[in-house]
Amino acid sequence: MPRFLSSLYRQQGFTLVELMVTVAIIGALSAVAIPNFKRYQAKAKVAEARLQLTAAYVAQSSFFAEFNLYSNCLADMGFDPTPSMNSRYYAIGFTSAADVNPAAAHVGWKAAINTGLAAPCLAGQAGAVDGQSFFPAGKAIGSSVMGTSAQAESASQGTYAESLLGTQNDDNTMGFIINATGFISSGDGTPASASVLAIDEGKTMVTTKNGY
Repeated sequence: MPRFLSSLYRQQGFTLVELMVTVAIIGALSAVAIPNFKRYQAKAKVAEARLQLTAAYVAQSSFFAEFNLYSNCLADMGFDPTPSMNSRYYAIGFTSAADVNPAAAHVGWKAAINTGLAAPCLAGQAGAVDGQSFFPAGKAIGSSVMGTSAQAESASQGTYAESLLGTQNDDNTMGFIINATGFISSGDGTPASASVLAIDEGKTMVTTKNGY
């Protein structure tokens, strides 16, 4: 028994210096790993925007193939992500009721299809944006959620500053730009720091702002 107790007395633990060095190493690793992990999470959310924009592009292309014009009435084309609103970080669509093709073109389209769809998204018409041509996000980062077209429009900048349709009057101006705008990183919860992606009629997808 005395020999056993003697062996216990001889055992040594970690010194204070060793513990401090260990804590410092863990702190240094955390300082590098945590921001990288958050950045990876934000990048993963961008995939949502790319999928939504691709789906909107397909709807526009299919519509153009049949009626030889683009429209901002995305819901009438079959693109309506409203059911997934609460799981989306990105709002998507046309951010202004003024972003429409001419009324005459809409009238011709309605006369051509004659299927009783919702009224065309004409500028100034009640509900011309939300629900038909612009679909807000419902999932928040902290307390920030991209829930209005005004937020999405103020977040956009550069060449793809705003979702726009061509005039549809001639072959040179038949085009569109659809934006996907969202808050995807904690600490970046204002429109000025939001993530913005866009796609046009040539299927060119650009990232205007990373948002993280």
